[in-house]
This record gives sequence, C-alpha cells and structure tokens, in this order.
Amino acid sequence: MINEVDEALRRLLIQELPIKNNEVELNFNQPKREVTSRWNKPTINCYLHDVRQNKLRQKQWEVTNRNGNESVALKRTPLRFDLHYIITIWTEEPDDEHYLLTRTILALCRYAYLPKEFLPESLQAQPNPIPMLIAEPEEFLNPSDLWSSLDNELRPSLSCVISIALNPFVAIETPLVKGFEIQMEPKVS
Repeated sequence: MINEVDEALRRLLIQELPIKNNEVELNFNQPKREVTSRWNKPTINCYLHDVRQNKLRQKQWEVTNRNGNESVALKRTPLRFDLHYIITIWTEEPDDEHYLLTRTILALCRYAYLPKEFLPESLQAQPNPIPMLIAEPEEFLNPSDLWSSLDNELRPSLSCVISIALNPFVAIETPLVKGFEIQMEPKVS
C-alpha cells in the first residue's frame, strides 16, 4: 500500500508542477551522500523516513448484516498510519533549487487530500479521503539529526505527512441476536 501512495504522490507532482520531457528527475531513494552525488539533473526526492500509527486511531467494530437475518459480520475498523516524507530538491544552483522547491510547495499545498484522480486503483477503496499535511511545524523537529544519519549535508526540506488506512483484521461471522431475555431475582436479605 505504501508504494501506491508513492505512485499517487508521483502523479500529483508530475501533473501539478508540471514535469515534462524528463527535465526533472522524481525519485523516492534514500538521499545518502553517495546516491545524491550521482544525480546529474534537477531532482525532486521524496524520502519516506518514518511511519507511525495515527494518534486519532479508533478502536471500534463495524457490524454488517449478512445472509438476510441469519448472521452478522463483526470487523474492526482499519488502523490509520501516517507516512512521513521529507521532500528535497537537488540542483547545481541555489536559485534553481529554490525555484523548484517553491513550485513543489505550491503544488502540494493546493490539496488537503490526495486527489482521487491521482490514486491508483488499490487506494480508491480507502474508507476516507487521504489527508496530506504539508510543512507542519511539529512534524520535523530536528532535521540535522536526519541528515547526519544519512551522511549528507543539511538541505532545505519540506515535510509531507500522508495518512492511510490499513486493515489487517479478519471479519468474524456470528449468528444474529434477534432477542434477549432479562431475569430478575428477588433480593435476599
């Protein structure tokens, strides 16, 4: 499912920047020094650096009626995960880098959700629209830690958090409860 989110993000950026004739490379590689040194044309790098369970997770059950009135299926609601991307621009000249970074920010900020037209078929069935948070201040507190672990120089970067639902749970089928009985006994003193 994560690779499908990558593909949706790729489609959005190619369409909205726009990127034509392969004038700009768009990749999802880990931006280590030995990798980035080989990039020979302007590059937008969308590096997935963290995956976390969303704080707003709801632990609920969905009930669906099956077989008319004979049974119901109980299914836990999906888990929600936040995919934390760091987006950087790699060019020879700072002016080009800043220009492409600005275009990328503007393209992503046009949308609060990943637009359906960019979603691969596997993401079309998400239970809710897929939210995107761009450049949220608390999302990336210390960029120098990440860059030093990648053995690379500190760069201007844009945080992008995309939240998706994943459901690892299997539905449980059970007979439908059609009525119940309450019995009361006198209180013995």
